[in-house]
Amino acid sequence: MTHLPRPETRFLVSFLAFALAGCPEKKNDDDDDNTPCAEGTAGCPCRATNPCDTGLTCTNNVCTATGAGGLVIGNAAVRSCDVLLTVANASAVQATFGSGVVGKSRAKGDKLGLSFLSRTDAVPTAVVELKDAAGAVVPFSTVTVAEATCYDHLGAAVATPQVTLR
Repeated sequence: MTHLPRPETRFLVSFLAFALAGCPEKKNDDDDDNTPCAEGTAGCPCRATNPCDTGLTCTNNVCTATGAGGLVIGNAAVRSCDVLLTVANASAVQATFGSGVVGKSRAKGDKLGLSFLSRTDAVPTAVVELKDAAGAVVPFSTVTVAEATCYDHLGAAVATPQVTLR
């Protein structure tokens, strides 16, 4: 006869496993996740003079890679987003996420939902590329942002994430 642990024990073990897996290790007492972004660097606020480092452009007061098109996050506090795009024939569109983010997409009708998280403690950059069924890049001029909800490094909603397409 096999003896299983009591339901309370199984729940406690499962809860602790998930809780510990989701908590980042704190390296020292000074590591409070409030370290400011270095102005002028990728994903951080632009400087007042000589706004961004070489190879970066100041867009919505955030330094982004020059020539990088697509979905742009203009608020330096953002670390993840849920975005709803309107795009013709969205179910035939494939979303490919950039190496700087982890993401998922889901299409229905003319709506394409995107959910993504920055791999680093910086504003998500090079977020997504959209391609049609033939593999051609979908121009962002044919896409609109219907809704966007973004979150900071603590998971709190950011009131004005400034999600735009360019």
